[in-house]
Amino acid sequence: MDSKVINKELYQVINFIENGKKFIVLGHAEPDGDCLGSQLAASFLLRQLGKEVVLVSAGPFNRSEITNLTKLFKNQITQDDLTDADGAPSHCLVLDCAALDRMTQNTSDSTIIEDIAGLPLAMIDHHRSRKEDHDKGAIVYVDAEAPSTTYIVESLFEAFKVQPDAEATEQLFFGLCTDTGFFRHVEAGKPAAFECATKLVALGANPKKAFQKMHGSKSLNSRLLLSCILGRTETFFDGRLAFSYETLEESLKFGKESRDSDSLYQLLQAIEGVEAIAVIRQEDAQVCTVGLRSADKVNVAAIAAKHQGGGHYNAAGFTVKIEEGEPLKVLKDIILKEFGLIFVR
Repeated sequence: MDSKVINKELYQVINFIENGKKFIVLGHAEPDGDCLGSQLAASFLLRQLGKEVVLVSAGPFNRSEITNLTKLFKNQITQDDLTDADGAPSHCLVLDCAALDRMTQNTSDSTIIEDIAGLPLAMIDHHRSRKEDHDKGAIVYVDAEAPSTTYIVESLFEAFKVQPDAEATEQLFFGLCTDTGFFRHVEAGKPAAFECATKLVALGANPKKAFQKMHGSKSLNSRLLLSCILGRTETFFDGRLAFSYETLEESLKFGKESRDSDSLYQLLQAIEGVEAIAVIRQEDAQVCTVGLRSADKVNVAAIAAKHQGGGHYNAAGFTVKIEEGEPLKVLKDIILKEFGLIFVR
């Protein structure tokens, strides 16, 4: 599409694809629609180019809109996956992720990272990340201005002059919708998301179907879990920060598949005066994930980066292991200190 430019860094990815025969296609742990949509669409492209493809995800597939995709992915890499038919090393293409440690569920589970060590590696992402977190031997292409990673993958379809089939088109569109909040997060003067959407809809993508996939078919448990988190929400710094948490007991009771972050953040962002949101979710006795959102001026990606996380300016997160003390309380204090540096002058 006219607004897209194939720059030098993306050409490196194109050459990487041209030079490989077999590809292990990976994404980050706890994948979302953009991650899986990118992997699936890229896999279709690779197969159209005559490449052999192995689809792998560390999971877990907790989001209700993606649970049906579990069967399409392997959760482990086998010895046979590591070489092509001629015995040459497989190429690894990682989507929606530019840091290897985001590919596993926690720092102690590094099996996938260990398996691909030494293989030719290219990583494509649209999240801002620190260069020191990038694998030094990898081709890393990050376009922080791209609305989604599927947007970048669509550029590869154009570069190779391949038209996506109906399923790949749906996946490209779904990833675009996922990471733009169905275009709620698109800023003025940035038409790229709509230009890409126009092309994909013309190819058969169904906005009505994508919206229903994102927001429909929610379980009763997901609504009950929302009520728990909303019921304990507090505001700080004169109402500028909304804070809440999900306990380990709730995670076990309602199931991680009942989490509906998009609805939760929408409801909290609708509160008058709220400029930022922080939600802690306890994953086990020591590990917690923290979701951060902001309406406009607060750079939550900078906060996440301090704790080895990442994301966008207005949407980011990180995972942390608290080895001493009550994790929720320790993390709450950390979060309030971080936002205090922003809101208290």
